[in-house]
Amino acid sequence: MGTQPQLHALLPGVVVRECQVHAHVVHQPGEPIQVHVTRYGFENHAAMWDGRGRLQQLFDDLHLQTLAIEPLDRLQETPRLGIAETIVSPAGDLPPLLMLDRLCRRRPAARVIAVVTDSRTAVAWIRARADILKPDSGYTVTMTCEEPGPVELYASALYGWVTWWYSTVLELRGGGTEGGASPVSMRELPPPPAELDIVEAWRSYRIQIADIHWETRHPIPDPPKPFGPDILE
Repeated sequence: MGTQPQLHALLPGVVVRECQVHAHVVHQPGEPIQVHVTRYGFENHAAMWDGRGRLQQLFDDLHLQTLAIEPLDRLQETPRLGIAETIVSPAGDLPPLLMLDRLCRRRPAARVIAVVTDSRTAVAWIRARADILKPDSGYTVTMTCEEPGPVELYASALYGWVTWWYSTVLELRGGGTEGGASPVSMRELPPPPAELDIVEAWRSYRIQIADIHWETRHPIPDPPKPFGPDILE
């Protein structure tokens, strides 16, 4: 049997293309939600991938998620980065919302996707209803900090809030049902809060969340099958 891959914490501000992010929510009534984040890399980078070229979750921890930072030159491909829980990409030369729409359609398995516009701002999509073959629904938001900060972790912080909401509601409803199904549906997900704090290595960044609206996106259709004399011969 192979050895279990070992996680190692990354220093704050260290950006790697693929990593695991631990996002844990701390909430005090009357105060903005805090999402404490820690980035983790693997000593053996190849261990992050499963047999189908996907970032895999190797540890049973509700607060641990996979993060892929996707470069512009790979957007047209279907790389192994295509399946992760959170995906971040720069906007490039495209309008941020157009880039976000393209990325959402091409990465149907991601729960939260963010497009970075500058060192303080990103537009993000929270996928509340996911089906690779059917239209997706969720929230599009704009996230801004007054100072430059860990903008590549905005998506992870949002996903941390989503999992916190889900587990909180699940606990309030008494856990699972008799048949093992969850009594909580992601379609019940409320709009994200107007602000939250991202805390990395005890430094806090206040994030304002605005332009919140519900959207439905249709998946990219399969390309037409080729038909002509060349393939009939």
